[in-house]
Amino acid sequence: MEAIYELIQANPGYFAWALGLTNVGWGAFVYFNSQSHQRALADKQHELDLDLERRKHIFELRLSQYEKHLSKLDSFGKSYQSEMLSKMQPFMAEYFQEMLSAQDDGEKDAAITRFSTNIMSLMNDASAEYHVLKSESQSLKLTASDALVELMEELESLMKESMDSAGDFVKAFPQLILACDQLGMKEKQSALEAQGQLIQAKSAEMQAKMRKELNEI
Repeated sequence: MEAIYELIQANPGYFAWALGLTNVGWGAFVYFNSQSHQRALADKQHELDLDLERRKHIFELRLSQYEKHLSKLDSFGKSYQSEMLSKMQPFMAEYFQEMLSAQDDGEKDAAITRFSTNIMSLMNDASAEYHVLKSESQSLKLTASDALVELMEELESLMKESMDSAGDFVKAFPQLILACDQLGMKEKQSALEAQGQLIQAKSAEMQAKMRKELNEI
């Protein structure tokens, strides 16, 4: 240490210059390091902003798709379940009136044929609406997770089974009424109610999965 001190005393100008140069070098290092750090922070912020914007876009897109799909499901359910009986009533009234006024078996057969045709048209409308709904859901399935696609397909399968059961029921309804077959009526109604409960449970499970996936975006 004493030798270094003596060396500095013998060459004060040199060491002052060296110290100044060192300070300049250190200042330059600090400055450029700070600039580099700021650029890195700016790049990272830009990356985070892009990721946030991407997530926001995905969230809004999927939210719109989910809302549209659920709205169509709700509309189909109301049209198919709640309004089906009201749509059937005019056909039923016409059928019973024609059966009561029928003079022979030919007129009765004509009444049965007309009723069957009307009911078939009603069920075909429901089936067509179901297939439109199923077709429109394909775009949603392209971006949905495998688990959500599985739930959607399970729900579609349950709805199709319920529609088939309902079609069989409405076709058999006049005969069940005329035969006063209360047990047959109750069995078919119970089967439809059980299917309806399965549909509601699967729909609720699908909605919960949609909410979970939205929260994970």
